[in-house]
Amino acid sequence: MKQNKLTPGTNLRWESSRFMLPEHISALQQYKFESKKVSKPTLDEQELQEIGYLIMDSIDQQYPLSITYWHEGFYQTVVGHISKIDQQLKQIKVVFGDDDIYYVKIDCLKSASKI
Repeated sequence: MKQNKLTPGTNLRWESSRFMLPEHISALQQYKFESKKVSKPTLDEQELQEIGYLIMDSIDQQYPLSITYWHEGFYQTVVGHISKIDQQLKQIKVVFGDDDIYYVKIDCLKSASKI
């Protein structure tokens, strides 16, 4: 017996209605992207103190650090020398590469480690 759209027990009946609009596809992609985001980290005082000691040692002895921080829902890592801590703006100035400069907010820090 040849199957057609009216054959019972097959899904061919719904084949003509299976499609997605471009708006639906972009909304699903946006949903998947948003679901991968993580919340902003909250460090306790002891962890902040340890990170602060590493940063101050890095400034004094000029060795590079690997800093992991939160930015717009994702964790990113930057490796470089700490050149300055801005207390007013609450951010750290990281120099990496030839003269590339990046600013990391202190309240977005997750971890720091020596290289």
